Amino acid sequence: MTALHSPHDRFFKAVFGRTEVAAEFLQRFLPVAASAALDWKTLRAARDSFLDVDLALHPADLLYAVDQCAGGVSFVHVLFEHKSYLEPRISLDLLRYRVRIWEQWLNAGNSGRLPLVLPVVVYHGATRWRISRQFAEEVDAVPGLQAYVPACVYELVDLSQYRDDELQGAVVLHTALLALKYVLRDELRQRLPGILALLRDLAQSSSGLDYVRTLLRYLAQAASVDRLTG
Repeated sequence: MTALHSPHDRFFKAVFGRTEVAAEFLQRFLPVAASAALDWKTLRAARDSFLDVDLALHPADLLYAVDQCAGGVSFVHVLFEHKSYLEPRISLDLLRYRVRIWEQWLNAGNSGRLPLVLPVVVYHGATRWRISRQFAEEVDAVPGLQAYVPACVYELVDLSQYRDDELQGAVVLHTALLALKYVLRDELRQRLPGILALLRDLAQSSSGLDYVRTLLRYLAQAASVDRLTG
């Protein structure tokens, strides 16, 4: 598996590797219809069961399985992509990822219709995401042949486009989203006291204290000194 060299990647994986955090995030930030179709209480990690090292296209990818509310044996994979920079070929990467997930699913002895793969890109760069969310727009538009080009849409959570009061959630999710939003911005120094104030109750438990350490380590490693001290 690809090493997690970036502090952004390490922090993202440490936080969203917690299934309760990932489930809350997806419920809040996916479109209403998509969120309502899935039973978030069943969210579980699926990487070890369905992926191999060749699927490590990006070091902070996380893959989950989650049951559909309609029941039955349908299997849904939820794919996270973490990006701290603009990646012009993200649609191609995500299409390749989906194919490999399906191959692994079939190789595991499953049959019937392929499971739905829902890709989500989480972006916290300083500039707005301006890349198309449809793979079809990466392919030549040939009149009469467009029906043969897959759309392969992905969901995008661009943190720069959310107000702070929209980045809500339990303390871990709330502070993680605010940290990711501001860690590359000059406003971090002004926002930091408010972020740290949210952590007071967490420090009372050992698991909460572990997260506080993770967050502080991330801020120290990922933010420049002038953003923290001014």
